[in-house]
Amino acid sequence: MSLDSNSSWIGSLGSFHNVSLLGGVLFTDYAFNFLLAGLALLIAMIGAIVLTLRHIPLAAKKQNAFLQISRSIKTCNIIKSEIGK
Repeated sequence: MSLDSNSSWIGSLGSFHNVSLLGGVLFTDYAFNFLLAGLALLIAMIGAIVLTLRHIPLAAKKQNAFLQISRSIKTCNIIKSEIGK
């Protein structure tokens, strides 16, 4: 069905749904604008991902629990105490 100005297409609008009419208009009359909007959204999405991405440096500081709680025998004082005193 063609939508020429000479044909009476207004009477046949009842057989179409709003979604199909909107899709027909978007992909025919506004196809370039629709593609540009999609490209702009894609660029915005990639930009948001890049801005929130955190780079972890190679020499990240890490804790070593064994070194923090271990002691050398030289720094320890061993005291012998008698029981009951």
